[in-house]
Formats: sequence, structure tokens, C-alpha cells
Amino acid sequence: MATFYDDLGKNADDLIVKGYPADGSVKVSTETKTANGVSLITTGRRYVKNGQDGVEVLLEPKFNWAERNVEVTGKLSTESAYEAGVSVKDLGAKGSKLSVTANQGKEGASYKGGADFKNETVAVKVSATYPDEPSSKPISADVSAVAAYENVNVGAKINATTAYTRGERETASSLFWSAKVGYLQPLWQLVGYWTNAAGNKNVVGGSFWQEVTPAVKLGTSFSVDRAAEKGSPSAAVSSEYKYAPDTIIRSKLGVSQPKDVKELRLGVALQQNWTTSSTVTIGADLNSLQLLGTNQGAPHSFGLEVKLK
Repeated sequence: MATFYDDLGKNADDLIVKGYPADGSVKVSTETKTANGVSLITTGRRYVKNGQDGVEVLLEPKFNWAERNVEVTGKLSTESAYEAGVSVKDLGAKGSKLSVTANQGKEGASYKGGADFKNETVAVKVSATYPDEPSSKPISADVSAVAAYENVNVGAKINATTAYTRGERETASSLFWSAKVGYLQPLWQLVGYWTNAAGNKNVVGGSFWQEVTPAVKLGTSFSVDRAAEKGSPSAAVSSEYKYAPDTIIRSKLGVSQPKDVKELRLGVALQQNWTTSSTVTIGADLNSLQLLGTNQGAPHSFGLEVKLK
């Protein structure tokens, strides 16, 4: 089965990034479901951004009309962000999906339409975003396609934006691309990529993910910016160990050198199912260079996440 472009390497990325609450965040979320396909996720979080404390409450209602392959979603945030969307699956062909989404935020409104299709040999996604003021905000479009042969997936993605003027600043139109190749097995995945992105970035990298045993997972990633003076190299390795049916231990080590700043970060997290309907995760992001006696990089941070169902 072909894999959507953004999902190539996702197993390794999720293992390295997700499940590590930090930065002083405290997050509590609840999820309720009904038999007729209605669900509601309510999230409250305290976070620190640019040295300032913030509090947000987010409501995410969803209605899944399974008989018609229709899904209606929404988001309402106390940070003046709202979203409503509808999607239809298997319309005209099995494996297809059409979606329309409207967003309202502090920067204004935008409207997004998309179409997906996936079968055994190809996975294609097309989307376009139209802002409420196209003269001062860009119109953007994304197209990605992946072809699969046995366990090999090869794909490319193109992002295009129109020119716009905000205030007295003019921004030219842009066209960026990226490519990936992956060898995907049920128990391990190897993915390489090459990305041409905003800010004159030309990044080459890759990732590896493996389920060593049902209780142990490993992931690693690396990247180098070929356009940067010193390459801005970064690498990370992560592990997940299911110590017991209700306990998961995660750890990761990441090293990077953006410009002249060195970062060596150690992440640890403990996830515990207290009951059948509650999960608690505590995490820490530690500056390993400070632990070794140097004074480089950002300070340590910690976080807490509680999920109730």
C-alpha cells in the first residue's frame, strides 16, 4: 500500500517528538464519545512562549456519519482561533477523500479545499488555501504524490505561494519542493529526504524506525542544511520501552548546532495509565551541556499532561 508523502518517516518523527511534555506546560484533556458518532475533546493548557505565560482552552467537536462516509469537525479556542470543516470519503472511488475547511484567527480568515486519493500503488494529495485578503496574504497550493512498488515508496511535494504586500513590505511569489524515498517494512522503516524550503534552506536528511520487540521501539534521525555556512547539522535518537501494560518509559538525545550555538538535549518521559480512563505523562527536557558544566543552550524545562476518557 502506498503511503501519503507527509506520512513517510512519520513513525520515527513521532517517536522522537511526541510524548515529551516540557517547556513548563501543563495540559489536561478529556474526550467523550457517543454511540451515534459524536465526540468532543476538551483541552486546557498552561504554556510558556517567549518568556510569557499563557492559558488556552480548546474545544474540538466531531461528528462521524459512518453510513455516508461524512465527517464534520470543528475547533474553538480561547485564543481567538476557530475552525470548521467537512470531509467525504470514497466519493466516486474507493480511497478518495474531499475536504473543505474554514479558519478564523488573529491574522484573519482563510479557506482550504483538498482532495486525497490512495491505493496500492499511488498516494496523491492536493490542497489550496485562499485568504480573506489575497492582496496582503498569500494564496498557497500544495501537491504531493507517492508511487509504491513492493516495499519502496518514492514521492515528491511542491508548495507554491502567490506574491503579496503587507504594509510597505512586498513579498515575492515562491515555489519550494521536497523529495523522499522510503523502504517500509512492518517492523522497520528507512526514509531519506531532500528539501528546498523557505529561508534558502537546502536540507538533506533521513530517519530510521524499528520495533525491536513488542515492548521496545527505536528511532533516529539526522539532517544537514547544505546551504548553511556550517551545515547546521542535527541528529537525534529516541527509544520507547513498555515496562508494564500500564507504564511506558521514553528517552531521547538530540544534538544540533544552529549557527554558533551548540545544543545537546536529553529528553525523558514517564507515561502511566492510572485507571482504564486516565493517563498521566510527566516529562523533562534537560540541557546536557549544563549538566556537563558548560553554559550553552536553553535551560532545563519540565511538563505534565493528563488525558481523561
